[in-house]
Amino acid sequence: MGMIGLKDKSNFLELYLYPAIRHNLVESIYPENPKHPQQKYRLTDNGKALLK
Repeated sequence: MGMIGLKDKSNFLELYLYPAIRHNLVESIYPENPKHPQQKYRLTDNGKALLK
């Protein structure tokens, strides 16, 4: 969020993170536990290809 200048978490989730997950551009590190305290997201191969 900080990297793209957003301060509102709900806007970030609805406008950026959830669409990226639906399009298989990012994946969660702990998919079985979405509220894991150390949850992070990483680019998939599709996401990496889009950046090239």
